Order: sequence, then structure tokens, then C-alpha cells
Amino acid sequence: MSRDRRRTGIDANLTSYADEGFSRYVRRAFLASAGFDAADLERPIVGIADTSSEYTTCPRCRPRR
Repeated sequence: MSRDRRRTGIDANLTSYADEGFSRYVRRAFLASAGFDAADLERPIVGIADTSSEYTTCPRCRPRR
């Protein structure tokens, strides 16, 4: 992969071991040991976050008594 191309998905932000192919191998091996197969790695990465909380330190958010 050329350095000019923007890396996405699991190929983004690879640790540099002086060989890009080895860096990709290590990442894919780690994911394979976590139970992901090749079909899983080809899917897009989607993250869902829920930041709601019952705890708040904001005084204007507290109900008045």
C-alpha cells in the first residue's frame, strides 16, 4: 500500500515494525485470536456510543427540592 493512500478500517494507525506487511499481519492475527474471521474484517467498522448517565456533577441539572 502506498504511503499516499489514506488507510481506513483495521489498517488505520498501524504500529510501525519497519515492515507494513508485518504490522498488518500482527493486527489481523490478534483479531483472529479474538474470534474475528476474514469476512468480519472486510465489513465496515461502526461504533455506537451512549453517553447518558444517571450521575451528573452539573448543579443546574439537579432537580430542585
